[in-house]
Amino acid sequence: MPAKGIQNTDEIIALCYDSQAALGDALKPEWKEVLDSVAEILESMKSKFFLKTNPAVPLTNVLKKSAVTLKEAADGGAVDSFGDALDKFRADMEKLLKSAKMEGIIIT
Repeated sequence: MPAKGIQNTDEIIALCYDSQAALGDALKPEWKEVLDSVAEILESMKSKFFLKTNPAVPLTNVLKKSAVTLKEAADGGAVDSFGDALDKFRADMEKLLKSAKMEGIIIT
């Protein structure tokens, strides 16, 4: 069974693509770019040690929650709130990327 961080990552990637599909024609090019970029980055991170550790779980849980909010906004056709939700999603992704560098972490 994959680590919880990797499971969350798989769910986040799926939510990115599901949100795009739910928005359909309302999907703005800049939103698509962000969602595609996040999915691509997360896919490349799945082989990294960080996602297999316990510190990744809370961060990926927060990012997954943001991705669910995006999907809900897209499903509800709430294009106005989607942009705000995307900003939070992007900020949560930046926190994950910063932590994934594991700077200052010593493994014993």
